[in-house]
Amino acid sequence: MNKKWVIFSLLASLGLELWSQQIGSIAVLRGTVRIQRNGRDVAARELDLGAAIENQDLIRTSRGSVLEIAMDPRTGFNGRLTIRENTTVQVELSKIRNNSRGQIELITGSVGMSVNRLASGSTVNVRTQSANMGVRGTAFDVTTEPGGSVLVSTTEGRVACEDPEGNTVYSEPGSVVEAGEEEGSMRVIPVALSSLEQFRREWTAQKIESFRPNAARAARQFANQYQRLLREFNQAYSRLEAQNAIIQKWSNEHRQGQTGGRQEAIREKRAIIGPLMNLRRTLFLFERIYYRLLEIREYLDNSALNTSLGAGQTLRSFFAQVDRDAPVLSQKMGQIRFVAKLYALRNDGELPIPGFGEDDSEDSDSFFE
Repeated sequence: MNKKWVIFSLLASLGLELWSQQIGSIAVLRGTVRIQRNGRDVAARELDLGAAIENQDLIRTSRGSVLEIAMDPRTGFNGRLTIRENTTVQVELSKIRNNSRGQIELITGSVGMSVNRLASGSTVNVRTQSANMGVRGTAFDVTTEPGGSVLVSTTEGRVACEDPEGNTVYSEPGSVVEAGEEEGSMRVIPVALSSLEQFRREWTAQKIESFRPNAARAARQFANQYQRLLREFNQAYSRLEAQNAIIQKWSNEHRQGQTGGRQEAIREKRAIIGPLMNLRRTLFLFERIYYRLLEIREYLDNSALNTSLGAGQTLRSFFAQVDRDAPVLSQKMGQIRFVAKLYALRNDGELPIPGFGEDDSEDSDSFFE
């Protein structure tokens, strides 16, 4: 079973003055929401109605929580992004050659989008792990579940869903698209618009119940991948740390609202580009494993936590180590986003490519072969 990327594409034009800056504001906030920005957690007291959402923010919602973002029309995307409970998502604006690109990385959970108007010229993506979805002005939901399946449901407009082989199906009012982890598993399911919300609830509940008996097996396989990729991540991060003098200079300039001289920025970008590109590839894979593991842990009982991983380690001791490593690891992942943000400011808004998920190395294979 091969891992596949899910891209929900919206045509939009992103204002260059907004790269790495505000892309929207909080319109609805209920429950507990955490936002990591520029390598640090945003203080809870700063999260209120009207507060800014910035480029490269990582957003996590807890059970019973929701965050609704009113997108800044200057991004070219006039609409709202709803981040539902138990969701991890990252928002990124970038530029690819002469075109602009916005990207919403749905790592776990569920999001909804309501698009009032789209400018022409570039793309905004909502991406998970199963197919490519092309959207032109619509209202739709993307729901993931612990086993890796994705449900695309549309209440207005039409969503073109394309798999890696180029096969295309459509989600529109009256039908949904389910993208499974298996190759060729994308399918259209007729669903009356009047019963769509009930279908989504039942789909999620059914997927979770089917996943529970396999949770320990999934956790064991993800744990093995996590341990391997953690070593690769730390090695790649150490190469970025070797350029700490430049990163610190950029950080100081950012606080002062500056980007330095053009020639010095060119020299600095040359030093940063290699380590940063490697880390962006590694982070895309590693972060999804990390947060999927945290999600899967919620479905493990005491007996399952005693599952052996070999070498005297159990899932219980593995997750204890994950918890101990979490503060430093979270800081590192946030720092990578911050450096990418600083790089884009000195590069006409363009982030290093290939971007997240554009690497088709063997790391993109499924964890359930």
